[in-house]
Amino acid sequence: MDLDLQPLFDAFVTESEENLRTFEEGLLALESGGHNGETIEVIFRMAHTLKGNAACLGLDAFTGFAHVVEDVLDGLRSGTLRESSDLISVLLRSVDALREMVPSSIAGAQQLTPAQAALIQEIAAFAIAEAVPAAAASPAASEKTAGSEPRRADVATRSLRVRLA
Repeated sequence: MDLDLQPLFDAFVTESEENLRTFEEGLLALESGGHNGETIEVIFRMAHTLKGNAACLGLDAFTGFAHVVEDVLDGLRSGTLRESSDLISVLLRSVDALREMVPSSIAGAQQLTPAQAALIQEIAAFAIAEAVPAAAASPAASEKTAGSEPRRADVATRSLRVRLA
């Protein structure tokens, strides 16, 4: 039985536009000093939904990109990453990249462009650089007792694999 995926792709385009608009609005609110946990939670949910929808459709490059963005947002949400103007700027650029990736992914693009690959490396590197100081200052890190093994939450680990065409 052949399944017509076009209605699913059409729904993906429509929902992606709405999610990316909400994502961008949240980032702009953060940029203008509107920091609060609820805004970060909404932004995280948008990235999570984008990633999940793309994964369901087999849009691997989009899914991978959105996953790295989602990881950074999870770090903001959990407090292991600190909000900064540089981070917000990189995340706003990721929204633009995701917008560009919607139609190209549906058209069959399965790899990131060189610019998208560079941006995702920048996002991942930013997350690694910022995670270590924030994790060291976290309450969980100060709860360790002398001689105890670090708990998994105390260790900031990220990996990124990018295929360039």
